[in-house]
Amino acid sequence: FYQAHYSQAELNTDVDAEQHIQKLQTLADKEKSIVEQQVYFHSLALNYEHLNDYKNAFKYFALSKQAIASKLNYQATQHHRFCQKLITQSKQQVLASSDSEFSPVFVVGMPRSGTTLVEKILNQSTQLRGNGELNDIAQLIQHATQSARVIDSEMLDKAYSSTAVTKALASYQQRAKLLSDGLISCDKQPFNFYYIDFILAAFPNAKIVCMQREWRDCSIANFRQMYSPQSVFHHYSFTLEDIASFHQDYLALVSHFANKYPENVFLQSYEQLVAEPAQQTQKLYAFCDLSWQENCLNFYNNNAASATASKKQIRQPLNKNSIGSWQNYAEFIDAGLFQ
Repeated sequence: FYQAHYSQAELNTDVDAEQHIQKLQTLADKEKSIVEQQVYFHSLALNYEHLNDYKNAFKYFALSKQAIASKLNYQATQHHRFCQKLITQSKQQVLASSDSEFSPVFVVGMPRSGTTLVEKILNQSTQLRGNGELNDIAQLIQHATQSARVIDSEMLDKAYSSTAVTKALASYQQRAKLLSDGLISCDKQPFNFYYIDFILAAFPNAKIVCMQREWRDCSIANFRQMYSPQSVFHHYSFTLEDIASFHQDYLALVSHFANKYPENVFLQSYEQLVAEPAQQTQKLYAFCDLSWQENCLNFYNNNAASATASKKQIRQPLNKNSIGSWQNYAEFIDAGLFQ
């Protein structure tokens, strides 16, 4: 029942929003579970956005995350150390490459950085099949290393010291080929950026597009998105400080991998893509070994379903509407964080 309010809040007009706010405030005042509070407060925030009341929107986005943040106790410093260790091990250890000729495309990046947009643009190609967000890579690596978590130091140590991971990823190739029906497979699981070394050891011909978006816009976009606390990958997203720290860790990782694998890893700026769509998509298609097709910019006419948080945006042509959107909240953010 309470989830329906979130869906309604996303679709409301300004007139609907005022009425919905009154109902939600009555519901939010009653004692609720943490998850119900998250939904009600987040829905209030979305409605206040419809009214351009960014002060109250920011207030309720923050309230929607507070209880969950305290329960999760996410440690940004721990994530930073993990990413630095990953970079160090990547520099020090060379993984043996398989002889696989499989040449999939991966689109990775922070959530809300344009991964879904780029997959939709690539999916306009008659040579490629977008397979959405496949969770196989993380799960196969976790299983091969017999690790308790998908992102921790224990997993890294085991993965870099064993050939089991490369062998385990062979089953990914089988599934991706089956889903792609003879076309190039495109997997847009955003958090595959942690596993670039292992992906390229298993599939030396893979192409990996790493999205980059202006960090303040990306941070606010994550802050105003409702993620499930059940997803360990999204635990960074419940405070702005943690989101900003995560973004810096992400940039460090993909910059390292782009330097290490210049033929396989491509850094794509969201802002440049929006500003120069024809030029940027030609470069993108060339990197992915695809023949450029002018209709790739008509992705918004594709009726394929989307299960991600970007489902609303991908129904629209490329536009600059979200560039600089962080400024709507600038006066409510702690001084210094977004400097």
